[in-house]
Amino acid sequence: MVRNYKRKTSWQSWSEESMSQAIIAVRSGEMSLRTAANTHNVPKTTLERKLKKEGDPQTAAHKSLGRFKPVFSDDQEMMLKNYILQMESRLFGLTILDLRSLAYQFAKMNGIQHPFSVQEELAGEDWVEQFLKRQADISLRTPEPTSAARAAAFNRESVKKFFGLLEELVDKYEFPPSRVYNCDETGISTVPNKRSKILSLKGKKQVGSLSSAERGTLITAEICFSLACWRNLSISMNFLPVECTTAMRLVSAPYRTRDRRFSHSKEISKLGRYRRQNVEHSSQPKSVLMQLGNTSHPY
Repeated sequence: MVRNYKRKTSWQSWSEESMSQAIIAVRSGEMSLRTAANTHNVPKTTLERKLKKEGDPQTAAHKSLGRFKPVFSDDQEMMLKNYILQMESRLFGLTILDLRSLAYQFAKMNGIQHPFSVQEELAGEDWVEQFLKRQADISLRTPEPTSAARAAAFNRESVKKFFGLLEELVDKYEFPPSRVYNCDETGISTVPNKRSKILSLKGKKQVGSLSSAERGTLITAEICFSLACWRNLSISMNFLPVECTTAMRLVSAPYRTRDRRFSHSKEISKLGRYRRQNVEHSSQPKSVLMQLGNTSHPY
């Protein structure tokens, strides 16, 4: 199939909406055949042929040119478009291969005749290209990685509820900035994955740099600090990438290194107890600790 076909004739250049209005005018007796054709700018012979068809005016006004017909109607393609945009808004965007599979399943479930591959159960690449041309507001984009926890929590209602609870606690207990702690985890690789730019001779085709032969491991670090971090030292906790079966793995490890792959609620409780025993003063025993997704890695 030609992807960029250019029409060579002006046949059926009228719109289906104009033809539908002309059919309604003639059937209702408001206009004669010739008057309706001239008023709505449609061919008289074509209007006469469309009037002989039974059914509603929209169906009778449908036009087809040549033996190639669209697989889906405009309403069906709009359903596919809305589904694509809905899945993208939920961070489950469809790829081209997903769209081809979706089009085949949609045609099969609705009993629509199609030229798609039955063996591969996929729509053709030509259909995808023509579909994207008809739906010009859909394009192929590179998505930005977004964690499920942040996607589920970062919305207007959740943010408003969070700051409302925080404001209620601060007003009730009169927490100073040094008693409001924020705790979050991050991943640190033992092998750098991004190279810094170096000085070299201008015009040289290839500039090399020694790289580590190791694949690199990910170390999870839990960092906790108060809003007045210039007054209170930050607290950190490290997690090894494998579970320790012997105590030898923790030899020469940084202080408060745990033998777990990720952080979880039990370790967060230990971090809170350490903060109360070693950082906070007895004159102000209460504080608030904010932790993002501390139940994402249960134990």
